[in-house]
Amino acid sequence: MSTLPRIVDGIHEIAHEYDWFVVDQWGVLHDGYTAHPGAHDCLRALRSIGPVALISNTSRRVDSARAVLRQLGFSDDLYDACFTAGELAARWLEARTVESAQRLRVFSLLRPPGVDSLLHTVQVDIVQDVDSADVILVEGTDGGARTQHDATLQRAQERQLPLLCGNPDVRSIQPDGSFLWCPGAFAEQYAALGGSVFHFGKPRPGIYEAARTATGGRSRGLA
Repeated sequence: MSTLPRIVDGIHEIAHEYDWFVVDQWGVLHDGYTAHPGAHDCLRALRSIGPVALISNTSRRVDSARAVLRQLGFSDDLYDACFTAGELAARWLEARTVESAQRLRVFSLLRPPGVDSLLHTVQVDIVQDVDSADVILVEGTDGGARTQHDATLQRAQERQLPLLCGNPDVRSIQPDGSFLWCPGAFAEQYAALGGSVFHFGKPRPGIYEAARTATGGRSRGLA
């Protein structure tokens, strides 16, 4: 049997060999502002074969991510499930709140406004400094120096706080070609300090397992 990689001209050549599909959002379906040509038709074609789950490393919760998809023309009937890194991080917080029978105190580094924050529907107490926190969460982006939050991360590590990484991406490119630091960059720094980090999203298995379960637990998936 040949071990050489199989070269195909498009997903249409191999889609029939699978019974469910995982599709990334940013860079695959859209660029954050405009849907890529053919993306809507591709989802329709895949869904005619089997369930489709959309995944993303965004720190938004699923409801917020779905709203963005609708704005880009991706109606709910084009896919069967949607998961984000932010959704999994929020569920982690909710589960720990239930386990402890009390509201967690969360310090959010780079928290985005309103519904863009994964905390907007989570029953936690948001605190303003790490000395009052049980958990540190990183969920936003930053265009400044990567080292500007060193003191905050150092203090959190001294207190042995777990850090939740709401988006494992390290950098995000903008339309003008500039870059923003993403939560993954600060999670890397925290781990280097010896801190405990909980990652959510790609490429870790949790988001794929969630997608598989939501689409019926089928075995022959294509991501």
